[in-house]
Amino acid sequence: MKSRLPRRSQAPSDRDVITPLQ
Repeated sequence: MKSRLPRRSQAPSDRDVITPLQ
């Protein structure tokens, strides 16, 4: 449960992955 909160708040992987991919 602690790994899911810090992972999404630490680095925006959802948006960071869509920007470099395009």
